[in-house]
Amino acid sequence: DLGGTGPESVRFGSDEWHSLHVRLGERQSLEALGGLASSGMRRMKERAIELAGGGGGGEDEKASKLWMKRLERDGSFISRRRPCDLDLTMRIVESSSSSSSSSSSSNDE
Repeated sequence: DLGGTGPESVRFGSDEWHSLHVRLGERQSLEALGGLASSGMRRMKERAIELAGGGGGGEDEKASKLWMKRLERDGSFISRRRPCDLDLTMRIVESSSSSSSSSSSSNDE
């Protein structure tokens, strides 16, 4: 016990110390995942830009231009330090559920 009133006053090895230690690990893990997601999103956007600028006119370019339009209009591809707005989250959920239901109906045929 360090005799203070904050987290530094927590006795080493106590239940509270373990709880704080776990919370710290969770936060560090979430920061690492956030960095990984940000770099993946950046790479996906860079690749879409590369393909859109390729000028080959093939399927890759068409698909990439569709992605670029989605990136421009859909706020779900913006990296944030705070939680997504609920309406953006709902658009992602609705988009995912409609695409999964259409793929499952095509598998039924």
